[in-house]
Amino acid sequence: SNGSWNSLVTHMFGSAYSLELAVAQWDRFTDDMQWLYFIALKLFGSQKNWCLNQAAGAASSPKDMVRKIYRSILGENCHSSIFIKRYRERKQLLQQMFDMEDDTDVIDYIQMTKQHKKDAIRYLTNNTKLEKEAIIDLISVYAEEYTPQELRSILVEVYPDLAAYLEPYSFPGNAWLDAYFTEYRYSKVMNRVSPELREMAQQQAVDHDFLKLLPRIAVVDSIPKGGTFLFFVDAMGVEFIPYIVQKCRKYDLKFTVTVSHCELPSLTRYNKDFFESYPPEQRTKVSELDDIIHHGKENYDYQVTKTPLHLIRELELIDELLKKIKTNLTNEDYQKAILIADHGASRLAVIHETENLWEMESSGKHSGRCCPKSEVDERPDSATDAEDFWALANYDRFKGSRKANVEVHGGATLEEITVPIIEISYLNTAIEVKIMPVDSTALFIGIPEITVSFRKKAAIKIFATEKLVDVSVVIDSHVYEANPIDDNFYVVEEMAEIRRAKTYSVDVFAGGMPVATALPLRVKKESGSEKNIL
Repeated sequence: SNGSWNSLVTHMFGSAYSLELAVAQWDRFTDDMQWLYFIALKLFGSQKNWCLNQAAGAASSPKDMVRKIYRSILGENCHSSIFIKRYRERKQLLQQMFDMEDDTDVIDYIQMTKQHKKDAIRYLTNNTKLEKEAIIDLISVYAEEYTPQELRSILVEVYPDLAAYLEPYSFPGNAWLDAYFTEYRYSKVMNRVSPELREMAQQQAVDHDFLKLLPRIAVVDSIPKGGTFLFFVDAMGVEFIPYIVQKCRKYDLKFTVTVSHCELPSLTRYNKDFFESYPPEQRTKVSELDDIIHHGKENYDYQVTKTPLHLIRELELIDELLKKIKTNLTNEDYQKAILIADHGASRLAVIHETENLWEMESSGKHSGRCCPKSEVDERPDSATDAEDFWALANYDRFKGSRKANVEVHGGATLEEITVPIIEISYLNTAIEVKIMPVDSTALFIGIPEITVSFRKKAAIKIFATEKLVDVSVVIDSHVYEANPIDDNFYVVEEMAEIRRAKTYSVDVFAGGMPVATALPLRVKKESGSEKNIL
């Protein structure tokens, strides 16, 4: 009825020479339509899609074509210059073709990747849950063969969410916490307690510095409740801050992070006053993380699954919550959301699998992370005084308790007791920002100018049409904090590195999010006589 194959294919798929455009309908095609599309590819090919063209040319049926699309990348050298381009093309093609994953094809492909051993991870994607699990399993197998930098660079391509989780995070004024949680996240993903982390945890178990370094969780009470909705995310520890920060940036959400410590022992019943202080209509408890971590929900029990596959779902749950918050903020259901946890959790206290040598009068509670005191007990080594309990601050557990399911809390390691308080609001892209000299009394038209000299350091004042929190600027690759001085005004008091006379480009950030970029700032020397000195 169409007169020719060309006419038929054009009628059914839009064009005989752009067949890749119709591939997104693959999962909704009937069996007959899949055959027709496959025949069309045999006749006309797909010159704009290497993967589709190669697979269709080599296949004997639509089902065989799908199998060959999956396997098309396996023969490519993952270290070649063309690999990433072809990897991305194949990944996108599979995303377009399937709404739901076919377990049979995915399982078969995962088995085929294992021929590449350590490099097998480079052939996997985050398209399916099965591949994500395979990525985590491979990391556990080849942990010693990846450097942290190499692993993160691989994951940026194959599993971006896991790469975001592993990103370092700078705790203001506390480099030790930076190092501890960076090492903790890598140890959790690699499924072993590194010697460095074991030593750091043991040191902290003796020093208990967190009590001096961090405010109590009650600091949340100082945040105004007007227009605010509180999300009590049970067991969401500080380890997730880098992931949350990156997702907030992706979703155009402003954020301010405060790190605090919970009350000991690190159990919900000792750390929920902040929740009860909020009106019922301005709060909700999110229990899904704790259901996985503490109760082994979704079959992640450590006695069954030794690798940290639960991390996949942990990241998904946080992402889902942040998407919900963005929707609510854009709908103006509230002006600010607060994410807060009652305590964190320790995966490493589970995989360490060691009991404390001290024999206590009472059996250990909460998977052995804490133990009720009795009159005959003395404080065990590496334990912290936690009111009516001893709480372990290393990776041991008290005798007499059942083993943990997935992760554990109740003890006093940093991952159990350090909790984030994250204020989130929507980033208004219509914010107007101006920069000016610090002694300027009015905004001006044109490029602002400041002067510097041997004694006078560069400084600027910033005005924004909306009140901002945690303001900073980036000039010539240098980062400077801006201190609030009045409503909507902020000052960077000294920029010692900005000394050359020229026009600079200034980026302004609030809560880690860019609110203005490439603002020009002209720097001039105060007098010509000082030019050689500077």
